[in-house]
Amino acid sequence: MANFDKTVPLPPGVDYKRQSVAVPGTKRPGQTGAFGLFEVDVPGGLLKTLPEIFETGLARSRDYNLLGHRPLVSTNPLKFGDHFVWQTWAEVDARRRHIGSAIHHLFSAGQLGGGEYPTVGIWSQNRPEWQLVDFALHAYGKVGVSLYDTLGKDSVAHIYERTNELCVIAVGGSIGFFTGDPLRLLEDAQLLKPNFFPSVPRVLNRIYQAAMVAGSGPGLRGAIFRRAVAVKLQKLRTTGENTHPLWDRVVFRKIQAVLGGNLKLVTCGSAPITAEVMDFLRIALACDVLEGKHTSVTLAPMANPHYIGYGMTENGAVCSHVWPNDPTSSGTVGPPSAGIEMKLLDVPAMGYTSEDKPCPRGELCCRGPNCFSGYYKDEKNTKETVDEEAWIHTGDVAMIDECGRFKLIDRVKNIMKLAQGEYVALEKIENMYSSLPLVAQMYVHGDSLQAYLIGVIAPDPVQFAQLASRVHGMEVKAEDMEALDKLTRDQRVVDAVLEELTKEGRKNKLKGFEMVKRIHISMSPFSVEDNTMTPTLKIRRKDAYQKHKAALDALYALGEAGALSQTRL
Repeated sequence: MANFDKTVPLPPGVDYKRQSVAVPGTKRPGQTGAFGLFEVDVPGGLLKTLPEIFETGLARSRDYNLLGHRPLVSTNPLKFGDHFVWQTWAEVDARRRHIGSAIHHLFSAGQLGGGEYPTVGIWSQNRPEWQLVDFALHAYGKVGVSLYDTLGKDSVAHIYERTNELCVIAVGGSIGFFTGDPLRLLEDAQLLKPNFFPSVPRVLNRIYQAAMVAGSGPGLRGAIFRRAVAVKLQKLRTTGENTHPLWDRVVFRKIQAVLGGNLKLVTCGSAPITAEVMDFLRIALACDVLEGKHTSVTLAPMANPHYIGYGMTENGAVCSHVWPNDPTSSGTVGPPSAGIEMKLLDVPAMGYTSEDKPCPRGELCCRGPNCFSGYYKDEKNTKETVDEEAWIHTGDVAMIDECGRFKLIDRVKNIMKLAQGEYVALEKIENMYSSLPLVAQMYVHGDSLQAYLIGVIAPDPVQFAQLASRVHGMEVKAEDMEALDKLTRDQRVVDAVLEELTKEGRKNKLKGFEMVKRIHISMSPFSVEDNTMTPTLKIRRKDAYQKHKAALDALYALGEAGALSQTRL
């Protein structure tokens, strides 16, 4: 069997307390110094083109499997085979040449093309055929454009999955594709038995929640589970090690079997995940479990596959990475990757500065040879994102901890990402809901660790009184503020208001993840006087959250309505 493990270990005696420092002489007013390394030294050399990545993997693994899928048995009822069907590297190589040759012929004949670049759009779920077409385009110098239908004209590719796939290809590995049905994902994993499982918070949170429910019961079983968790957490947080000869066999083997029982590495990208969940997954799965907002994975053939952290499409998904076996890394995205500079800029409007103690805070900026130079035919957004010194302004707010690791804590802009990876434009949603006569003011709140939105409504007293009167079958006067305030906590009234919001959202064709799922109603409006609004009457998001923090946190503590996980261990 071919050896696909190309890990290069860290040097012995690495100091986890000093993972990065500011370069002397780079500190300026209103920003931190630049953190990072300026030389890229990768064992085995760099792979610089997409065809080179494929050819490197092909040379290593020509006769081994590359692309696999579960065969479709029937469509009614929908049923898939209990095994994976594979194409070898050699078979994929032949098919990519045939497909690429045909596409190239269409361009040469003038049947395709005519634009500035030889672009080919791919609108498909993630499956072997998608990858085949992508390989074909690389081989013949064409530009593939991934179409992401839920963003409409703002289509983008998922850089997280793209870089993970490219890394597996670079080392000559195999990629098994899931059926496309999220409810079958764990079943797919159990059949595939992967070594590497790139995932997102929503999937990993389901595993965590199901494990905690199964193991938190009374009696001996619950006591053994809690003891096993405590022992392994203590070992993880003191030594960085996540295995145990007894507890892995007695307690955690069943959890590991949920993802096939053969894991070496799990990555979590696309959106943040809590440190508590990360630590539990590390001890329960007994493998490296690493996180980042997106993911950063170097494409070198001898690269350490543990180097996962923070990145974005604009820097090729490479910005920072968590060091392997770092006992306290959960919740951070690690120090800068080789060749990358990172710094923080003050964000006075949000109260974040590079002089904050004990840790500097501000908007995260990055610069390096992997960073893009601008958006295609979009000079306005390019100028807003890339400054004259080639620094990318990410829009993420970060802090730098005492070990030189970066941690994401906020967003500068009001477009944020939910736990399952969907982007939401908060102000757009607020404006839509505010068109309802019932809504005088609306604050929509999202948390990147949560899968849904919640909100605060300051209702119009007249409309609110009329709605409450209908709900209770008795007259409520708009002038009776004491009665109205009491009704804001009446669950029947709250449910009726939420129903009105839901109707408005559907009418305006909001997607499910854009709709507010729980609300807090308050008769205390946002105002300039309490600092929750600007003089131009825009909501100050941070202050609005602080005003209603207790209520909003309580809403998230309730969980998403009707979204109880059906996961079983």
